[in-house]
Amino acid sequence: ACESFSYGEVEDYTVNVTSASGSSYFAETAGTEVLGNELPTEVSVYPNPANDFITVDVVNGTKYGKVSIYNMIGSLVKVVEMTGSERDINIEELPAGSYIISVEDEKGPITKQIIKK
Repeated sequence: ACESFSYGEVEDYTVNVTSASGSSYFAETAGTEVLGNELPTEVSVYPNPANDFITVDVVNGTKYGKVSIYNMIGSLVKVVEMTGSERDINIEELPAGSYIISVEDEKGPITKQIIKK
């Protein structure tokens, strides 16, 4: 059963994990909490400055999400889906200048600045 607290709620969960071979594992966790023990998400964007391509590398964060590129007046100029921890992005069509890269993460967006030559 769940109890209510003034700062949140505690809930019991059941998790079924299935491997790629189809084997099923069953685990039940009751009363387990993880508070603030997550590693912070780190994002690297390189090379900087860049010519035609940049690489976005995400560590300790979501592997599936989106990368948004904004110019310096705040206009969205490109959106690319992340499908792993590292993604090469073609920026050759962008004019030379400074850009803000925003990587969506379950903990919040992470921003980096790059320069396009």
